[in-house]
Amino acid sequence: MIGEKMSKELEKDIEVVEKNDTAVIVFDEPYKWEGKEYTSVDISNMKNLKGIDLIESLDNGNGLSTSVNGEYNIKTIMSLVSRATGIPVEFFEYLPIKEVIKIKYKAIRFL
Repeated sequence: MIGEKMSKELEKDIEVVEKNDTAVIVFDEPYKWEGKEYTSVDISNMKNLKGIDLIESLDNGNGLSTSVNGEYNIKTIMSLVSRATGIPVEFFEYLPIKEVIKIKYKAIRFL
């Protein structure tokens, strides 16, 4: 009885997280890049990427195509996020590290 109640509460909590989950990463501070100010980035289009996007991101001339778990490499993730958002990879390379880490972990959820 108690275990069943706890299980239902846990399911409810998980459901709330899933409903509130978003692919928009809000920056702690506005980020200026090429004369424009950004306060967030939406990576939801990652769900539309294909295997070829991953292959090309892994094999970006950096020899990562044969590395174990190369899809989790930060350079690969930034390449995939760039493809998904249409924003040049340099945008992500020069973000504050805290924002890069937020993007990395959000992006990994799509893989």
